[in-house]
Amino acid sequence: LGATGLVDLCKGLETNTSVTIFRLADNNIRQTDEDIAALEVFGQVLLKHSKLAEVDLDNNHIGSKGGQLLLPGVRENKQITTFKISELGMDAEMYKTLFRVSNASKGTKGKKKSKKKKK
Repeated sequence: LGATGLVDLCKGLETNTSVTIFRLADNNIRQTDEDIAALEVFGQVLLKHSKLAEVDLDNNHIGSKGGQLLLPGVRENKQITTFKISELGMDAEMYKTLFRVSNASKGTKGKKKSKKKKK
């Protein structure tokens, strides 16, 4: 898929807001200038897409720079409850930050307040 495919998919996501799951594991997204530019576009989509709940970018060599571009979208979009990404080419601190942010958003989803029984 690479950069060109990712940018094309981003264009589709801008108009199709009903997509809830986005799986791009093992799609040869790397750290080239083109890929970084595509990840920047995808980061903007993450910020704006109101229905996206799951993102799977596992087994791509996104790296720290790519991770940095995705971080605001993962942090701000509270609809995203599952975010998978590989540590491939990414420094440990960036990976931990993305992991921590994505897990924090999970903790706020799906919890219901229990109702006290009336006697």
